[in-house]
Amino acid sequence: MSKKSITNSTKNLVQVLATGFGSNVWAYAINDETYAQLLKLDEPFEMEDLILSEYKAGQLVCWGPDVSNSCSIKININGNEKELSIIFTDEDCPLAEELAARKIGKSEPYIEFNRDNKRWLGETFNLNGLNHVFLHSITWKDMKLELELPINPAKFKYEKIKLLACELDSGFDLARITYDNGLLDGQEEDVIGVEYDGRAYYFESSKASHSIHESRCIVSRGIDGWRINDNINFSRSF
Repeated sequence: MSKKSITNSTKNLVQVLATGFGSNVWAYAINDETYAQLLKLDEPFEMEDLILSEYKAGQLVCWGPDVSNSCSIKININGNEKELSIIFTDEDCPLAEELAARKIGKSEPYIEFNRDNKRWLGETFNLNGLNHVFLHSITWKDMKLELELPINPAKFKYEKIKLLACELDSGFDLARITYDNGLLDGQEEDVIGVEYDGRAYYFESSKASHSIHESRCIVSRGIDGWRINDNINFSRSF
């Protein structure tokens, strides 16, 4: 049964909401010269200020709930909110078969998540010539992401909407830095947006509460790959 949303009652609006457990992780790559300066500092706040003023490449690694771990997707249409069943599909599990298996009709509220249509963490993050990455991570019990679809609510069709997520175990350097070192709290697929009628829309704003833990570290490139660097400690004053 639909219910009146307490978050948005604006008419002529289609809003998508994603909530659940998740992490915010920011990555900042620095050059060898900045790293050498860090080794001379003792105060974590000074080290972070130096990194944020000198970094050469930065990216938000993840900022949403894991699609496979307690993720809830809701649609708010003209102020009426409905929770959508997430239907997982791929080449071997087509949508029609999955809907039939779960006894969901095409007019019922659902959203397809096609695992063959994912983004890949780090595919555009260039680390050529950079050997050190600073990571700031916060894990949250409750996260909420929102976006608005610029479509006529009267014409909205569930079969046209698909969930978009980023594969965190992607094989690119940024995944080796974060996922392989256990710095993403077990997240596998970070929710980032939706596709509607073949066009992608990304979550624009994020809210989070009830932090579980926060950490800062440097991960450095070595002969055996990317490893957490124990020569720099950010924990003393945070």
